[in-house]
Amino acid sequence: MSRHQKDLTPGHLEEWYNALTQTHSKSVVQHTRAFVNMVLCQAVRRGHLHHHPGLVTELPSMTTTPIAKALTPQAVTSLLSVAKEHDALHGTDMYLFLYLAPSLGLRHGELLGLQWSDINVQNSTLRIDRAVTVNEAGGVYITQPKTRASRRTLYLTPEHLALLSERQQRGGLWVFTMPQGQPRNQNNVRRSYRVLLKAAGLDVKTRIHALSHTFASHLIGSGHDPKVVSDLMGHTDPRLTLAIYTHTQDESRKRAAPTASALFTPDRAKKAVGVD
Repeated sequence: MSRHQKDLTPGHLEEWYNALTQTHSKSVVQHTRAFVNMVLCQAVRRGHLHHHPGLVTELPSMTTTPIAKALTPQAVTSLLSVAKEHDALHGTDMYLFLYLAPSLGLRHGELLGLQWSDINVQNSTLRIDRAVTVNEAGGVYITQPKTRASRRTLYLTPEHLALLSERQQRGGLWVFTMPQGQPRNQNNVRRSYRVLLKAAGLDVKTRIHALSHTFASHLIGSGHDPKVVSDLMGHTDPRLTLAIYTHTQDESRKRAAPTASALFTPDRAKKAVGVD
């Protein structure tokens, strides 16, 4: 946006905010609007503007995405099984992708942003320093972590290192690459993910974020400190991490209710007390 302050209208600002929604999150757009309003307030106070065009602007509607359900260990195992066959047939690296996401709590954009220089084999660590994102037009962008918490170092197991070492033998700058050498497109990965969901007999509407949410849900369910899990996932607020776990438990309780109810049907009750 390159206009003189005196030429700005609410329409100009709303057009710009609408454009930002194509490449940025709701919180980024909100913070941008707050900053612009602060600057324009200063301009009015100092006499550079006669009115504040930002006061009557409206932010574009951005729906809040529901929390993705976590996967069961059995579902992840099924996905990994079909991914291995898929990779052998198509020369892809979905097995590595589907192993790292739920075992390290990585978002798919963070995984696609990994370069080999981010991996320290000697210290068995992996550094998150960037992410790959795609706008609605299909353009690929390399972005920096949104928050300080998102920029983090994770510890790798021998299993992680063995899989990464095998993949590194194919060369390239990026861990996950297209044949031409550029990082893989998020949309491309989502398509492969849906194919694998179907092949594994899972709900094809299962969002790809379920992979990282699986990490949080199972660690907290196993008794790990939510604050530690939050740090591992790069969340700024542990309440978000707990919300993922709570959502998963709610789904489990819903599934359990019919089973418990079935125990007390009239027929079962009669048998329990010996009534014919």
